[in-house]
Amino acid sequence: MLNAKKPPVRKSSAKIKGDALESAVRILESAILKLSPGYSEKTFHIIPNKIICVDGVHSELDIWIGVDIGNGYTASFIFECRNWKKKTNKNDVIVLIDKINAAQAQTGFFIAKSFTRDAIAKAKSNPRVKLLRVSEVDFSQVPSCIQYFHAVEQTVRHADCTIKLKSDKETGESVQLDLRTAAFVLDGEICDLSKYIDDWRNELFSTTANAFRSEKMPEGSYTLPFEEMRSFSDGGALLNGEFVDRITMSGRVELNVWRGELESRFEVETRGRVFRSVVRTSSGQLSVTAHELAMIPPQ
Repeated sequence: MLNAKKPPVRKSSAKIKGDALESAVRILESAILKLSPGYSEKTFHIIPNKIICVDGVHSELDIWIGVDIGNGYTASFIFECRNWKKKTNKNDVIVLIDKINAAQAQTGFFIAKSFTRDAIAKAKSNPRVKLLRVSEVDFSQVPSCIQYFHAVEQTVRHADCTIKLKSDKETGESVQLDLRTAAFVLDGEICDLSKYIDDWRNELFSTTANAFRSEKMPEGSYTLPFEEMRSFSDGGALLNGEFVDRITMSGRVELNVWRGELESRFEVETRGRVFRSVVRTSSGQLSVTAHELAMIPPQ
C-alpha cells in the first residue's frame, strides 16, 4: 500500500508580504534592545505569532517581546504588522488595544503603511498605543551587497592534458600514459606527474571560475572554456627519459547563476531600515540581511 504525500502548502502573496514585514521588525527590535543600556544586559525573548488565551478568548500576537528587568519583573511589548495597501482603521486599533490588555503589555505598536484619521485619533486616546508607518525604500538606496546578492554553483569541471615530447612527430595520434608510474623530472628534481597535473588542473578550475564576473549576470547556465600551455627548454622537463617540449591543459567549467530575490526593503519610522535578499537554488536557500537603525540609543 502506497501512502501519498500531501503537496506542500503554498503561502499566499499576502502571507508572504506579511511574514517579510514581521521578520524585518524582529530584526530591528532585536538590534535596538541589544544597544539599549536599559535592556542590553537583560534577558529578552522575541516570539513571533504568539497565541495567548484570556477568559477563553484566544488572540494571536504578530510579535511578542518579553524583557526580564530583574527582581521577578518582566516588561512585555507587542507588535501588530500590516503590509497592506489599504489604510488601517479605527477597528484595527481597537483590536490592538484588546490585545495589549490581554497580554498586559506596556506598549503595543501598530506598524502599517497608512492609518485613517479615526485610527490616529483612537491611538492618541490610549498612551500605550504607538502607530508607526512603514514604507519601502527606493531600490537605488538598497546596499549593493543586497542588490547583487546571488549564488554560483559549479555543475561540471572537465579538463584534458596533452604532453608533447621534443622527439614526437605530429601524427595526430594520442598515446595512453600511466601517470602513477611515469618517471617525471622537473628542473632536475623527481616530481609526481599525477600530482603536478592535478594541482595545475584544479588551479585552472579555480581561476576560471573566479574570473567570471557573475555579480550582474542574468540567472542561467554558463560554460567557461580555458586553455593553458607550459613550454620547457631542453632539460627543463623529462618524461620517461625523453625531453618534454610542452604540456597543454584545456577544458571547461560549467556553472549556474542564481539571482537573489529582494524580499524586503522596509523603513519603519523611528526604528530603522531592513534589507533582505533570498536566493533559492536547486540545492537549498541562502539569504543575506542588513539593517540600519534610525537612532542609536545612548550608551
